[in-house]
Amino acid sequence: MSNKKRVNYGNWMPKKFLVIGGLVSIALLFGVVFVPVMWLRIVIGVFACLVLYMLFIAVRAYWYFSIKGKNLQGTVNNLVIEHLDWSGKGVCLDIGCGNGPVSIQLAKKYPNAQIIASDFWGKSAFEYGEEQCRINAELEQVAERMKFVFANAASLPFEDESVDAVVSNLAFHEVADFKMKEKHKSFLEAFRVLKKGGVFAVQDVFGSKVVYGDFDTLQKVLKEHVSELYYYDTVKELKLPGWLNTPIMIQGVGIFYGRK
Repeated sequence: MSNKKRVNYGNWMPKKFLVIGGLVSIALLFGVVFVPVMWLRIVIGVFACLVLYMLFIAVRAYWYFSIKGKNLQGTVNNLVIEHLDWSGKGVCLDIGCGNGPVSIQLAKKYPNAQIIASDFWGKSAFEYGEEQCRINAELEQVAERMKFVFANAASLPFEDESVDAVVSNLAFHEVADFKMKEKHKSFLEAFRVLKKGGVFAVQDVFGSKVVYGDFDTLQKVLKEHVSELYYYDTVKELKLPGWLNTPIMIQGVGIFYGRK
């Protein structure tokens, strides 16, 4: 087996989900064929149909997200950078960077900037880790201009007003320290470390009432802490298909961006 390092930004639909779904489907189909009790075979058959449908959606999503498919993941990632109105001078903090797709692209776009790639790396269903993030940066030849920091988005290890720009991509809803409908508190921590006049672009499932509560209320709260605030509706602008705009996929994804 080759140990050759390669760039890997992961997939929002992890392969392990597909493997597990496939194994469960096979087990259920065996049950439909070999279980002797008819009513039990019917029940197993119903579950088998449900699991197979979910597996079909998962495989389809994997292809949509993959760089070898429609590369939707890359498109969505790049939107964060496109909405960051930054000169590229100073320090930019990426909160919840995962394998570093946004951090690394920022480093490539702004050769005179320092990029801090931070994440609460650990065991997760997703294929992210600090080691792979570093490998990606090295292979993309930007590692010398990046700093990798293990950090909790709920309590960032940085001084007040110490960075010039802040980005985050689909990470704030994962912050376990904050309850549902209180996930906006990650914003307040990000604003704490952002300099006055600094810029930000944060993408997440802001349209999800379950996660963030009422959208207008969220927007009002954020406006109290910044001088400029705008919103880009990712789902609407990219015209994503309905099956992707669901709670288990990327429902309500959008970008809050502006200036502190």
